[in-house]
Amino acid sequence: MKLLLCASLFLLTAPLQDWIVEPIDNRVSVSFPSKPTKKMLGEDPYFTAVSENGFSCTVMVTDYSKNAPDTTSLAAYMASPAAMQSTEESLVRDFKGGKILNSKTTTYSGHVSIDITMATGRNSADGEFDMMDYRIIVVGIKVYSLYFYYQQSKPLPSLRDKFYTSFKIK
Repeated sequence: MKLLLCASLFLLTAPLQDWIVEPIDNRVSVSFPSKPTKKMLGEDPYFTAVSENGFSCTVMVTDYSKNAPDTTSLAAYMASPAAMQSTEESLVRDFKGGKILNSKTTTYSGHVSIDITMATGRNSADGEFDMMDYRIIVVGIKVYSLYFYYQQSKPLPSLRDKFYTSFKIK
């Protein structure tokens, strides 16, 4: 019986172990549950992969070399309460009916980072992702935004953590 249970668990989780490492730029790579599509939003590239297991992962890169005076200033600003407030306001504006549930400024591998969890205001009954975990990581003069979308009825913290910790800086 134990062997059958172990085999069943292995078969259920095996597809989740084969994530694809995608180079985001010459300095950063991230793993996705499937081959991501790359698109552009203005000059900013973003990569998205939707999993058959009920979640979606996106990474967007914003290069502030034209806007920020230097890397120290950008990191200092992103660690400030003003940056948190601006980020939260922007998310609520982008997601009509969305609500910030929690947020914190922290570090990831020694880099300034912001973590936010929000209800997106979307309807999960229609199959839409009604929750988003969002992490911003400042590396040099670039800001990497990691979005993990899921349904509140099916939280997937271990998969979100797998996505977040797959963020590798060379």
